[in-house]
Amino acid sequence: MKIYVEPAKRPGRRKLISRQTLSASDIERDGECLVLSFEADGIYDASRYRYTIELCPECIAALKDALARPSP
Repeated sequence: MKIYVEPAKRPGRRKLISRQTLSASDIERDGECLVLSFEADGIYDASRYRYTIELCPECIAALKDALARPSP
């Protein structure tokens, strides 16, 4: 998986902050939600941070729907 960050409210450069394989140990369940947790670089310095993304069932369904659509 590749993770990028870029400014949201102004034009700016996109920065790759992580390139890693998502493993089973990075994924947990919290009720009906999936929780992804991984380390990645910071934006402005050499620090490492732990990022967490919680995906509810509706988000997971949206991802499945996107995978079912033909590629552009």
